[in-house]
Amino acid sequence: MRGSGSLALLVLVVLSSACTRSTATQEPSLTPVASAAVDAAAPTFVAWTDELASTELVKDCHAKAPPHEPVSRGEHDPLLCQVPFRQSCFENPCRVKTDECNRACGTTCRSCDDACVNTCDNCKSGCKDQACRVECAKKTGVCKQACLTAIDRCGSADCAEVARACYDEVKRTWKSHGCSCKKILPCMDACVGDAGKCIRDAACLDKCGTACATKFPGCDIRYCTEGMEPKSD
Repeated sequence: MRGSGSLALLVLVVLSSACTRSTATQEPSLTPVASAAVDAAAPTFVAWTDELASTELVKDCHAKAPPHEPVSRGEHDPLLCQVPFRQSCFENPCRVKTDECNRACGTTCRSCDDACVNTCDNCKSGCKDQACRVECAKKTGVCKQACLTAIDRCGSADCAEVARACYDEVKRTWKSHGCSCKKILPCMDACVGDAGKCIRDAACLDKCGTACATKFPGCDIRYCTEGMEPKSD
């Protein structure tokens, strides 16, 4: 961990005062996110295949998902192309890869949804009566819902496999280099512990943290700062 790695270590060490080392990364609070009040007059539906959804798509192929009650942190709105991700003080490499996978799932879903909308426009442009436009809307709803079904699978099974493979590799690396928090923490505590020599001294923290990282090559000492040796979660 040299160069930019030492800066990352410094940032983590500073944050560690607010993030308890004795516990593993926690899920965000499920306190509802504040949002604008839901318009009671707005059409509501829970799937794009619902009759109300078809009604909106008949009016406009570009119809948006209806407003919902506030979605709790970490929950997925079933009508949107997004996968929630967790935030922690230490964004370990595997968590980063999982979040990247989730974002890719969302991008694919949005591309899929755009294609459904374009097909809807083309379909309705050739219609001469309402029955035809209704049929186009229904097909579009099925198409949009399929995009959402795919993102659910992508964000759960696919990204879970990405995380599992990454954690397995991290654990192998940790073991092959003989890494151990029992060995690493005394070095870190000398920098930032209650009696650490670098309290409120950024330059000292950077230098001391880098020295600890160099002393344990191949070991991402941030795992120890967060109080958890590499393991699948």
